[in-house]
Amino acid sequence: IREILEEIGLIISESELEKIGVFECFQSYPNGIIDNEFHHTYIAELKVDVSKLKPQAEEVEDLKLVSIKEFNNLLNNSTTNNHFIASNASYYYKVVEAILKRIT
Repeated sequence: IREILEEIGLIISESELEKIGVFECFQSYPNGIIDNEFHHTYIAELKVDVSKLKPQAEEVEDLKLVSIKEFNNLLNNSTTNNHFIASNASYYYKVVEAILKRIT
């Protein structure tokens, strides 16, 4: 809840969150950053227009809404389009899978 508020300026309650899992993140990046984390991951329905969100410049490069089809296309081409960290693709696919289960 704190991270959501800090990174996108959205106030959300615990009851609006649906936990989809805990994902290990043990990676080293070319810029020298080393991640050794467990990501407790949640999904929630966005009930405000995306233009109302206030991204934290140091943490969030951009926000936009896309269809699941476009999301998968962006993810499938993440090595060339700079939308995602390509090495995290399996994590993103698990999030998409959880969203699809929730909306169908």
